[in-house]
Amino acid sequence: MALRRFFGFSDGELMRSDAKPCSRLMRQTAGIFTVGGALGFWVLCRLHYGPRVTVPRSLRWAGCGAVSVSSTTALLVRLFSPEYTELLSEFSHHVQNKARINNGSFGCRPKSVFSAQKKWQLEFLKQSDDFYFNGLKDGILKSRLVIKDLVNADHVDEISIVDNATTATAIVLQSVAWEFLQGKFNKGDAAVTLQYATGAVKKSLEAYIMRADGYVIEVQSPFPVNSV
Repeated sequence: MALRRFFGFSDGELMRSDAKPCSRLMRQTAGIFTVGGALGFWVLCRLHYGPRVTVPRSLRWAGCGAVSVSSTTALLVRLFSPEYTELLSEFSHHVQNKARINNGSFGCRPKSVFSAQKKWQLEFLKQSDDFYFNGLKDGILKSRLVIKDLVNADHVDEISIVDNATTATAIVLQSVAWEFLQGKFNKGDAAVTLQYATGAVKKSLEAYIMRADGYVIEVQSPFPVNSV
């Protein structure tokens, strides 16, 4: 991102609706320069060897030109691509030689999430009562509307925002426990979960389901998965 700014390129955030994406334009440029490199080195070969030029020599020079120029342009695509530079910028605060799998609770949050979180914290601290009674409810509704469109829900009432997966699990399991009591589920029915569920989720399943005379099936799903 800093390199793009140094050379005067945009960050790829604002773009005319009729413009080509920068990354697509750079890839097309790389393809053109591959052919151009081959032709350019073929001309240099003829100038260098003169009447001593041969077909094998011409092909070797053209091949070297295509490889060298295409490699250079591919590197430029990687350096200047908005997607790549934006991704690096989002995680620049993370240790560069480490990577963690984010299971929803742990992992490296993007820098944009940190910025948004800080913004809302400051909004709350400015006037907490006003924020809570006049702004929070409308803000949550706007977030739910955005999520509704992302997941293609039929109505915003189908969308709820909770603080983490454990809370969401408890809400669902309370409903399941009532359905056991109401006869919608029968004694001996099972709840199925994967082995990757957190300890809190597994304990919640056991507490609600087994107390209702159901049982829990934990499916072992090895990772990584090998194709047959």
